[in-house]
Amino acid sequence: MVERDFIAEQAIDFQNRHYFGYIAAIHLEDAEDVRFWDTVLQKVNPGRYDYISYSKSKSGNDTRGCEQCLQYRDYLNSKFFICLDSDLRHLLKQPGMSAADHIAQTYTYSWENHYCFADRLQKAFAQKCLSASERFDFRVFLKGYSNVVYIPFLFLLYLKSKGLAENFEYQFNILLPKQASVRQLENNGEAFCCDLSQKLMQLCQNHPLWSSFDPDAMPLEHSRLTVDNAYLYVRGHNVFDLISYIGEFLCYYSGVSFKSEILLSVLQEGCEDLDRVIDDLKMILL
Repeated sequence: MVERDFIAEQAIDFQNRHYFGYIAAIHLEDAEDVRFWDTVLQKVNPGRYDYISYSKSKSGNDTRGCEQCLQYRDYLNSKFFICLDSDLRHLLKQPGMSAADHIAQTYTYSWENHYCFADRLQKAFAQKCLSASERFDFRVFLKGYSNVVYIPFLFLLYLKSKGLAENFEYQFNILLPKQASVRQLENNGEAFCCDLSQKLMQLCQNHPLWSSFDPDAMPLEHSRLTVDNAYLYVRGHNVFDLISYIGEFLCYYSGVSFKSEILLSVLQEGCEDLDRVIDDLKMILL
């Protein structure tokens, strides 16, 4: 009861922030999330938002992350709501995580995945570093990457749905590289994908439930996840760092900052996942 009262007290303060000229107060998981959510919110309803990147735990410590955000789920409204990375919650159909609950989510694993959308990325790459873009195609690379991670990722979802992921999820994410060698990047990352495939399949084959797993039986009809776009739904931080590393390497002699001028330059227009984010925010705000 004490903890609930403590959370309620903070929630009232957050709800009242709109009296100071803000459209709403929004609890995020971390300060790094502000760029994405403010970009989308300005499309929905331009103005000032008070972004709360951390709040106080029961013990009075500054606390961040999804679980801290969700402490306030009983006190949300159009003036104080939550914006979260979906992680695997959307794919696993976790209830109580919708606009009706005053919670907006990314639908991709995290906001980082949205900036890695392959078509938009390659177009921006060609505009800024034409010669480099003629040597490397992110559309081909990310399709190959997705083909490699798709089945192991389905296996991860299968284990998570049964509460049996244990150490597998940790190992899976560890195997998603954040860098690549020059050799691996030849022919649009063919060797990179081959190396990653071998490591992920070994991880899966070492699991006692792998032999009984049927990927065709996974209930994915509600999601956009496919064999060609799995890069949007695996751990976004790993994908974002990898793309940033590759891009900075390719643009090294061009004088272009790949991360700031290309990767983070714009969001993909017309992407179904981004459209769903926008629709949720409209429902919450308008």
